[in-house]
Amino acid sequence: MNFQIKGFKSWATDDGGGYQFNLYLDGKKFAYVHNDGNGGCIDMKFYDLKFMGGQYGWDESPSAIIWNKYVKSLGQWKSEFGAINGTEFFDHDTDTAIGILVEEYEMSKHRKKGILFKLLTDSENAFRTIKTHDMDLATKQLNKMFGEGKYLFI
Repeated sequence: MNFQIKGFKSWATDDGGGYQFNLYLDGKKFAYVHNDGNGGCIDMKFYDLKFMGGQYGWDESPSAIIWNKYVKSLGQWKSEFGAINGTEFFDHDTDTAIGILVEEYEMSKHRKKGILFKLLTDSENAFRTIKTHDMDLATKQLNKMFGEGKYLFI
């Protein structure tokens, strides 16, 4: 399954930020995704529901079945906060699956600008971009700027 995000728009909110986009599967429009950025769940509308005149319920459409199989294929994720209610592993859901796709989309945008790296002192989710696609040149520049062994390529 090859999912692709198109028409991505984002905005700032008091709770961090929201976004919306069309999700494509193997080049075909699959779903509209909207996150209002106010702490609620992600809203996902499958296009086959819109065009099939209410023939299916949300979880019965062919697209919903494909989506649910994709989400299950992601397996489980581990809590960064340790055990919650006796467990630290959780099944993915629509929110976490969309989060993974959005993160991959945003990282690919940054990779077009150059090579991604982080300093060893940076926070876990932080990254930086050096504006070159030449790994040897990037290594020389980063060694000069920060010192050898003070960074990791992402």
